[in-house]
Amino acid sequence: MIAKIAHQCTFGEMKKNSDNFTIKNVDSNPLFLRKGQIGDWRNYFSAELSMKFDEILVSKLEGSGLSFDFGTSDN
Repeated sequence: MIAKIAHQCTFGEMKKNSDNFTIKNVDSNPLFLRKGQIGDWRNYFSAELSMKFDEILVSKLEGSGLSFDFGTSDN
């Protein structure tokens, strides 16, 4: 079961069902799935927006026992 879920969560499999990853009721229906390239978010986020996202993520993870490594490596 875990292997099936992991497979379905790959970029290629999600791209096959890209209709599930659009914003409905928006004129252009923007996709959440773009290229599947690590670090491509930098082409869309300003430094300010990146910092704000990091702050929100840390606040949402607080108390969950989960953490996120904000390292600069794309690997």
